[in-house]
Amino acid sequence: MRQITISCLIAIIVTACTATKQTVHVSYDIKSYPVSADSVVSCVKGNDVLCYRAGHHGYNWCVIVRAGQQYKVFHGNTNDKSSFQDSICLNPRLLSWAFDSLPSESRRLTPVYRKEYISFYRQLELIDSKGDTIYRLNDAIGYDGQGKEAFNKKLDELLWNTFMWITIPPLRQYIDSPRK
Repeated sequence: MRQITISCLIAIIVTACTATKQTVHVSYDIKSYPVSADSVVSCVKGNDVLCYRAGHHGYNWCVIVRAGQQYKVFHGNTNDKSSFQDSICLNPRLLSWAFDSLPSESRRLTPVYRKEYISFYRQLELIDSKGDTIYRLNDAIGYDGQGKEAFNKKLDELLWNTFMWITIPPLRQYIDSPRK
């Protein structure tokens, strides 16, 4: 399990190493700055990390690092080997829930998976400061069990209004801002 997580982080870091964009991207009042692999690695080490990947042949990725009460956001794309650090103020209540309660609340529920195949892939992982994966969501469409409504609502908000909003800028016009 730990080897898979380390492999995922290595893939993200390799993408960051090969980043070639040198311009600052400004979109929806968010400034995205090109970032090197060294800066991503130095932020990840010893901190809790949320990792999100979504896509088809290549994928968009996002890493949110919690360092104390601060959150640092990195995102990129494997197709054009881009990686950026964003200056964005995210919803601290939602991120606090994701880092502190998501793993324990999900253990009480049962994941629900699609019956039909789709080619779109998504994965969410929460990695603790020791490097252990403490939560993983692979293509589940929700959870079932007592308390599922509130849990699924928070999870959807996290997946759509935070990760999809950050990783795929063209979708920003259709998705509520994660700054709520």
